[in-house]
Amino acid sequence: DLFEASYSPYLKLEFQPLSWMRFIGGVRADVYQFDVRNRCPDCIEQPEGETGDHIVNWKANMILGPWFGTEFYANAGSGFHINDARAVVTDPGINPLPRATGYEVGFRTRQFDRLEFSAAFWLLYLDSELVFVGDEGITEASDATKRLGFELFTRIKLLDWLWLRGDVTNTTAEFRGSGDAIPLAPRFTARGDLTARLPFGLSATLQAYYL
Repeated sequence: DLFEASYSPYLKLEFQPLSWMRFIGGVRADVYQFDVRNRCPDCIEQPEGETGDHIVNWKANMILGPWFGTEFYANAGSGFHINDARAVVTDPGINPLPRATGYEVGFRTRQFDRLEFSAAFWLLYLDSELVFVGDEGITEASDATKRLGFELFTRIKLLDWLWLRGDVTNTTAEFRGSGDAIPLAPRFTARGDLTARLPFGLSATLQAYYL
């Protein structure tokens, strides 16, 4: 049996000192509790125990514009991912909530009510990477990593009832100490869809993905 609970109070602030400049910021506290019970008395090797942890994260966004339907932005902030509860109650050395810190700059534009386009460059640091162990079929906590990449997105109104959307992402992912590539980390992903808005509230979509 595994019971996991979280509590996340937060504060958010929006501030617009000029008509073409906005700031959005916030801070959030996350508190997690893990309770793992072994229901097999004869399986002493199985994990069991209780533990908890907390983390405080921040976010800050600056948006400039719009000018001619175009905005520029810069974001920074921190987050986290959760390690397997069975692992954190077994090994006190595993951080239950490894921190992630990210930075992003980009722009987005909307033209003629038919074309939307955005581009972003981003950088992400993880204090600990979750790596898949194929021989055992599990994930395990590993060393600190970093990722950097770019993303492109577009949405085009081909006809009054037909939309085309797509995005591509290219990423370089490596361990911070050695510079080795992260096993199985995707380098290039892409998605596209064609959506028809039909009469009487009906719609149909054709999608394609690449990984």
